[in-house]
Amino acid sequence: MSIEQSFISKLLQTGEYDTVDELQIKQKFFSGRFRKMFKFVQEFKTRYGKVPSESEFLKKFSTFEVVDTPESMRFYCDEMRTKVKHNAIADGLEEVQEAINEDMDTEKAYSIIKKIISQVENDIILGETRKIGENTTNRWENYLKRRNTGGIVGIPTGIVPFDLMTGGLGQTDLITILGFTGVGKTWAEVILAVNLAKAGYKVLFATKEMNPDQVMKRIDAVWANVSYNDFNRGRLCPKDEARFMEYLQQMEGNAENNLIVELVTGGVTNISALIDKHQPDIVVVDGAYLMTEDEDDDDWKGIMKVWRGLKQICLAKKVPVITTSQLKDSEKVSLGKISFSKAIANECDVVIALEQSEEMRNDKEIKWKPLKLRDAEMSIWFMTNWDWSSMNYQPIYVEGKFQKPKEEDLPSTQKLEDEPPKKLPRV
Repeated sequence: MSIEQSFISKLLQTGEYDTVDELQIKQKFFSGRFRKMFKFVQEFKTRYGKVPSESEFLKKFSTFEVVDTPESMRFYCDEMRTKVKHNAIADGLEEVQEAINEDMDTEKAYSIIKKIISQVENDIILGETRKIGENTTNRWENYLKRRNTGGIVGIPTGIVPFDLMTGGLGQTDLITILGFTGVGKTWAEVILAVNLAKAGYKVLFATKEMNPDQVMKRIDAVWANVSYNDFNRGRLCPKDEARFMEYLQQMEGNAENNLIVELVTGGVTNISALIDKHQPDIVVVDGAYLMTEDEDDDDWKGIMKVWRGLKQICLAKKVPVITTSQLKDSEKVSLGKISFSKAIANECDVVIALEQSEEMRNDKEIKWKPLKLRDAEMSIWFMTNWDWSSMNYQPIYVEGKFQKPKEEDLPSTQKLEDEPPKKLPRV
C-alpha cells in the first residue's frame, strides 16, 4: 500500500479538502495514475464545491482500491510531503554522485546540490502565503473576535492582565521571561504551565536549569495550592496535607498526562525531538540561555542561534514556546542593557521582565513589565502577589491603558475570576 493510495482514500472518506489546500499538497507531488486521480478530485471540488463520493470516483477509476486509513488527513498530507522530499533528495544525490565519480565535474555537482535545495525549499517545504482578496470572511470574523474579547484570541493563560497585554498565546509565539537570579522566573513558568494544564491543554515543561524532580515539586505545590515553604520542609498543616493527598489521588493513573516534565540534555534539536515525542499544545523551556554551545553564554551570537532555533520550532510545529533567560547584574531591566538583547529582540514576539525592588521583595510582590510586544501597546504593566508561603500570586495592580472588555462580553472560558480558563479550540 502506497502513501498516495492512503492519501486518496482518506480524502474520499473524509472530504477534508480544506486541510489538503491548507497544507499545499500539489498535483506534482503525485506519480503516474495517482496524479490523474488527484487532478480529478481537484477539478470536481472546483466545479461542485465538494470532494467526489467514493462511488462517483470509482466510476472514473474502477481499478482503484479504497483502503483503511486510521490516521488523520493532516498525517497523510505530512507523509506525502516527506515522500516527495525524500525522492527529490535521493534522485538529486544520484546525479551528484554521477557528476563527481564519472564526469569528475565538481562545479556540476555543486550546481545540482543547489538545485536540490532550491527545489525542496520552494516546492516542498510548507510555506505561508496570504492574498489580499482571500479569506475576507474569516478576517472579519477574527476582527469581531478581537473586539469582543479585548484582543484575547490566543490561548489564555489564566493570568488576566498577561492575557490582555499579549492577546493570549499565539500558535507561533515565542515568549521570553527575563529576570535576575532568584527573582522567580521558573515560578512564573510553573504558574503558567499549571494554569494551562488545568484548562485542558497539554504542556511540555522542558528544563535545562533544574532537574525534573525540583520542577515537579513546584508544580505539585501550585496545583494542590499548598504552601511551598511548608511543603518543601515537610511541615504542611493537616488541612494542606489532606489537600495534597487528594490531589495526588486525582493524578494517580491519569491517562491524559497533560503536564510533562522532561530534562533537556542537548540543544534546540532536543526540544524539537521532545515535541515530536509528546505532541504538546504549549512548550515551556526553563533556562534556554544554557543551551548555547559557546562556552561564554554572554556571547549574543550563541544566544541568537538558540532563540532563532526556538522561533523556527514555533513556526514549523505551530506551537507556542515560553522560555526564560537570566540577567547578570542589578541594572534596571531594559532590552538595551541586556548583553544579548539583539537575539531576544529579533526572535521573540513577547519579552516580559520580572522586576522586584527590595521594597517589593519585603511586601512579597513582583512587577511584570513588557519589553517587547509585537502586536500590543508597550505602556501596560502589572503587579502580582509573589508569596510562596501562602501560594498567593494573584494580580493586584494594573498600570496602563488598554480596552478592557466587559465581563459579559468575554467568552465563558475567559472570565475575570481566579479560576483558570477552559480549553479553547486551536485556530
